[in-house]
Amino acid sequence: MALFAEIGLSVAFTLISLAPMAPDLFRGAPPGPQTRINVMTGLPRLSEQQQHNRGQAYSELSYGGCAPDISLFNANGDRVGYYRNIGCDTDKEGEHIDQNDIRDLRADFLKKGNTEKAEYMTVSASGIDAICISAVAVSFPNAGDTYAFLPGEVAAICKDHDPKKYDYHWSESEATVQFSNPKTQTSTVARPKCLWLDKPDRQGAKATHYQGFQVHLIDFKLDNSTWAAWEEDPTHMCDSLARFGGYDTLNVMMCPQVFSPAPKAGERLPLKEISACLPSAIPADDGKVYSDPCDDKRLTQQDRYNVLSAYKYQCPKTHEYDWYWDCPPNKKNGCGKPREPMKPIISLKDKRRASIPSRDGFPSADHPLQKRFAGMLVKSQDISQSAVRVCKSEGSVGPDFFSEHEQMFCEMNTRTLYPACTTELRTGCFDSFHNETRHHDVHRRGENMAYLDVQDWL
Repeated sequence: MALFAEIGLSVAFTLISLAPMAPDLFRGAPPGPQTRINVMTGLPRLSEQQQHNRGQAYSELSYGGCAPDISLFNANGDRVGYYRNIGCDTDKEGEHIDQNDIRDLRADFLKKGNTEKAEYMTVSASGIDAICISAVAVSFPNAGDTYAFLPGEVAAICKDHDPKKYDYHWSESEATVQFSNPKTQTSTVARPKCLWLDKPDRQGAKATHYQGFQVHLIDFKLDNSTWAAWEEDPTHMCDSLARFGGYDTLNVMMCPQVFSPAPKAGERLPLKEISACLPSAIPADDGKVYSDPCDDKRLTQQDRYNVLSAYKYQCPKTHEYDWYWDCPPNKKNGCGKPREPMKPIISLKDKRRASIPSRDGFPSADHPLQKRFAGMLVKSQDISQSAVRVCKSEGSVGPDFFSEHEQMFCEMNTRTLYPACTTELRTGCFDSFHNETRHHDVHRRGENMAYLDVQDWL
């Protein structure tokens, strides 16, 4: 509590503001011309029984999964570098983040010898197993600047700020990070929330709306006066895609929104933003999102070929893409004539979102993420975690949750809050000793389920 009092911000904004200085998130600058990105996922602790079959337990409960794809862009939106997790849709290939550990991902620069510092970053799911990301930290070669971002904390604030506008899903996590006040060295260990991302399977289904997000890194390394203003009015943190935003469709080749002209870090909205390159993460004039350069006729065939080559992608081997396979890689403008104007193609299908089960705006019991936590109870002593917040936020998914410091319990399937039972309060409360809810209605007293997994987060 002392740290939060010193900083003078709420728990969430304290963690967000101190993340760039959290040593737990960094492993030093990369040795060569690469950008190091450290990605941390949330992870529930395994019970004694689950420890005997970790593989199955992690596949069922883990917040981890395929390491995400990363793309980096400079202040003008030019492509700088990327990390691509190739082949992670199968268990035997690609990079996986399976445990509560920071995974080093190395982003190679697109131009040999370049060591340019990026300002914008996109993070997108590379596999069809949903992943919940707690923290992303970035270290540049030959530069002392480091940046860190807590997507779950920011997404939770934005979801509560405008539930209808934002479709973020987040969870409380047991993944711990030590945060310190650089002026006083006062420190505390806290558990940042994590943000869920997922890539659609072959049928187009995914567990959460967003496949990825973008962040303007320099906007999350600010002084406390800016954080205080954003806490008072989260509009300035949430209502700009260029600053932070989620996308239903996003991959490593797609371009983010950028501010134009470039403002000072943390400047208040509104600010002008543009798509600086193609294919863009936002819909084209015809309403479609072109995630594959092979089909984006806003680009010349040569430009499409160049983007695909840079990110090591190829077009399908069909007659429709003969221009790609006939393109000589060593010649400029050798991929046929520039595009001719195309009539807009309006596709209502592309504008629809997959339906994700909900109940009164909250994820329902059969939501693909919420189902992971059936029969699970967490009892947390962490003062940065709140059962009240978990219960009231339309974006939260996770196990039933009891907060020791609040003495409150959230039953997630019904989003019902119960106070802890006491000698004076014997019904309509949660018995934290027997891990059961005591109901007023005598007919409901037999409804209490026996939890299959009870975790104590100390």
